[in-house]
Amino acid sequence: MFTLVLVTRNRPDFLRRSLAFYQLSKLHAPIIISDGSDSSDLSKTREVVEQFKSTLDVSYIQAEPNNPPFVRLAQLLSNIKTPYVAWVADDDFMVPASIEFGVQLLNNDPLSVAVVGRALLFEVENDGVWGKIVNTGVYPQKACLESDLGERLVSHMSTYCSTAYTLRRVEMMRESLALINKMQWASRDCNCFSELLDSMVMVAGGKIVHSGQLMLIRQAHENMTSVNEQINISAFDLLMEEEWYSDLKQLNDALVDYLMSKKLASSIDAQSIAGRAIGLMLAKKLQKNLLPDSYKNRSQGRVIGVLMRLPVFSYLSASGYRKTLLGWREAVRHCIRSREDRDILSNVYRALASNDS
Repeated sequence: MFTLVLVTRNRPDFLRRSLAFYQLSKLHAPIIISDGSDSSDLSKTREVVEQFKSTLDVSYIQAEPNNPPFVRLAQLLSNIKTPYVAWVADDDFMVPASIEFGVQLLNNDPLSVAVVGRALLFEVENDGVWGKIVNTGVYPQKACLESDLGERLVSHMSTYCSTAYTLRRVEMMRESLALINKMQWASRDCNCFSELLDSMVMVAGGKIVHSGQLMLIRQAHENMTSVNEQINISAFDLLMEEEWYSDLKQLNDALVDYLMSKKLASSIDAQSIAGRAIGLMLAKKLQKNLLPDSYKNRSQGRVIGVLMRLPVFSYLSASGYRKTLLGWREAVRHCIRSREDRDILSNVYRALASNDS
């Protein structure tokens, strides 16, 4: 009933670890690997995929190395034969049992377009692929349940949580990716604008429900998307770029046109909804990026560095940020609520030690 898409580039070890986790988790759903590796790593990535073909339903698609994730997702949509899809990077883990539960939720609620769950953020010793977990935190995920479209969009954007790593209806992904592919982003923040447009289209399309289950486990490290992609460019630098304002207007106009084309709002209402939603998101983004660098460089580990980049945390004080960092026992109390959750984390640990497989 669902397809899992793994996006990878020049990281065969991360991909090996990821596939080891899904093997340990006994995932039976089809997996599509979108590989944007340079020529030097293409053969290594293919070798990793071949190692798991006997135990996983995995297929491989070579992508252009410089294409961003949303472009690559659009290019493989025709390969998805299931009604639901989830995608994730090669350094993170989606929990198969939780995705299967999410499928049931979507089957029973035609007004919902996607499912999120509880999410855990972790850091590995020496910032590596393999090894012990040294820090953990709670990665924010939230439902969007307001029945009024305007209220739902404004509420979502004012306390923005990424909706990229969700289980969603394929037709909803098709709509958002078709719109993203029409954009002519000119600024260095293009990946951020694509993510925001994808998120707003999904929230406009319907409700996002929270399963209550542990669904996503993300690694915080130097080369993760949340650290290195242009979404984290300094606000001061962005404000100096004319292209950034052009992209912001494109984002606003695209949302207005989408709401009108789907007859979700009149012209006046669509402009009002888009202005409020994007304005509140922008205020949070600027507030977050204008925090003193001394807050961002404290020695709490990379988990804090990632959490501080999330707009949902932008209103917190420095002490508030520190409280998001959990020791392992605190993480267990907060995130591990059942024997199934413990089994999930056990599989993560085993995958982190699977470099010899």
